[in-house]
Amino acid sequence: MALAVPLSRFTSRVGGGSTIYVGRKKAKRTMKEEPKHIGRARVVAGGALWALLYNLVWAVAWFAFMREEWRTAVAAIGRPMPWTAEVWIVWGILTLPLGAAIVAYAAGPTRSALKGSLHACLAAWAPR
Repeated sequence: MALAVPLSRFTSRVGGGSTIYVGRKKAKRTMKEEPKHIGRARVVAGGALWALLYNLVWAVAWFAFMREEWRTAVAAIGRPMPWTAEVWIVWGILTLPLGAAIVAYAAGPTRSALKGSLHACLAAWAPR
């Protein structure tokens, strides 16, 4: 039965060849989007929001879990509590530029995951 079927059925009428065509894949051409530019006001507002949430999480952790341990520890060594209101205020002020830097970095052009991870590691381990 196989011999009764002409071979021309399995080949292309134009150019011959096999029934399976393996050719080069054409790359999809996509228009690159313009990089999003975020305004300075949005960076500052986003940084303030980040700082607020960050400090809120730490405040909850402090009052819920760490406060009594610190009190016990400083009483044991006979020193005053290092976490005064002035320290908390300075800490809050210092987290504002940190939050703005994080928001500005996140709003920048997209990066590969590997490149972003390497930049984050370098920023964390850079000598201070």
